[in-house]
Amino acid sequence: MIRRPAWSLAGAVLLVALVTGASSASGAVRPAGRLPASWTDDVAPGIEVVPGLADEAGTPPEVRPVLLRIPAIHVDVRVAPVGVRDGEVVLPRRDTRVGWYRNGAAPGAPQGTAVLLGHVRTAAGPGPFTSLARLEPGDAVRVDREDGSTTRFRVTARRRYHKDDLPASALFAPDQRPLLVLITCGGPVEGHHYRDNVVVVAEPV
Repeated sequence: MIRRPAWSLAGAVLLVALVTGASSASGAVRPAGRLPASWTDDVAPGIEVVPGLADEAGTPPEVRPVLLRIPAIHVDVRVAPVGVRDGEVVLPRRDTRVGWYRNGAAPGAPQGTAVLLGHVRTAAGPGPFTSLARLEPGDAVRVDREDGSTTRFRVTARRRYHKDDLPASALFAPDQRPLLVLITCGGPVEGHHYRDNVVVVAEPV
């Protein structure tokens, strides 16, 4: 059964427990590339340790993203801002779009992590991030913004984390150097949930 497109903020599920039907897993993801050094010893199993996470609606002053392009995996998808409502981060109504966590940094901001989240599967089939686990260090990522500008990134790392071991406080750090983080589900399916999250980190170029 497909449940509504939202992430639970309770316990270890954190922000990235994508809820989809019991479909085939996206395959193994071998560690690849270089993660920021601060991530290696910063594993956060509870939402209370995530800095900057708030229920307030509102968009940061930076120019918001509108389109995500990843040529290596043929991604060309609209981006919609998503926020927190009733303890959950709600995805765009159209599950073919990618959500930008609007309470964090925007892609192209001078500091902080910009987070984009998308389905690996939808009710209709593959989601916008179905091939995210295929990205390799060096792959290009482009984000078009509403003012007509484009911010460019290069993938530096790719990991698959058990959802209990996601380095959440690093993902949502508002005061670190600028990064782009792309998140979807992966690994085996347990019940109606994927067990893991695929995380891709990219740095501005």
